[in-house]
Amino acid sequence: MSFSFEMVLQIVIQAVSITAVVVTVKCNQRFFDEKLTNLEKKQDKHNCLIERMVRVEQSCKSAHHRIDETKNTLEGLHEGNSVKRSCHYSGSGED
Repeated sequence: MSFSFEMVLQIVIQAVSITAVVVTVKCNQRFFDEKLTNLEKKQDKHNCLIERMVRVEQSCKSAHHRIDETKNTLEGLHEGNSVKRSCHYSGSGED
């Protein structure tokens, strides 16, 4: 069995082609893995931001409730003082 030059050349060309395809696929795989990793990092940052915003909103809501309670308390004290003053100052001109 003798190999002709053309047959050997075809085998070499096929081997080089297969090697080029394998190398290209591995490079693309590495590229997509890096892109996927970067995308996952961005997604993690986004998820952390959402979690932080939920905490901020809850804190803000709680602060608004405390402000409303304080405001109502102060209004109640102010109304109580107004009643005392109106009772104290009867308008008779006596102090």
